[in-house]
Amino acid sequence: MKVELTHITPRAGETIANIASLSHGNDAARNPKKLLHLLKDLGHDSTFEHITMTFKIEGMSRASFDQLRTHRLASFTARSQRHCDESTSEFVVPNSIKAHDVARDMYLKFLSKSVDFYGFLLRVGIPKEDARYILPIGITTETYVTMNLRELMHIKNLRTAEQAQWEVREVVTEMVKWVCESAPELAFLFEDDKEE
Repeated sequence: MKVELTHITPRAGETIANIASLSHGNDAARNPKKLLHLLKDLGHDSTFEHITMTFKIEGMSRASFDQLRTHRLASFTARSQRHCDESTSEFVVPNSIKAHDVARDMYLKFLSKSVDFYGFLLRVGIPKEDARYILPIGITTETYVTMNLRELMHIKNLRTAEQAQWEVREVVTEMVKWVCESAPELAFLFEDDKEE
């Protein structure tokens, strides 16, 4: 799995602070860092919606993609199984299956047979959009996803929780890491609140 941040609003923290200053009649924030923390503390998250980011995600299973795309405030463009030939696609193998030799071997054989049969369907003239019905949910895909900062904060809270599925947890953790590296002034927004 590979996650890459392809775009983020420039000067994200300063942009949020300046937008928030408008509500008090100012064109620019005097202390952007302090204002960002105040906005979070007061729950004024709507200002975070003005920051957008786009990620390219490769090698994620269709299973995890289906979970991620339930977040409808994000916009997705994915590789189309209707139009693309999937006969050379790879598979995601969960660690629990990798750790079990017999299960791993059977899993890979089963998935390979389904992709082989998919290729056969294409060779005999079955359209890709119909042949794809045989493809397993563990097959990899790639997607672009664009969202605003507030939505990423929401997704992070849901999809990195302990009960979240491991693969989507890894994808979202990488997305957050990219944003924190590209706009370090926003990193505090993704810190877990600790009770004292």
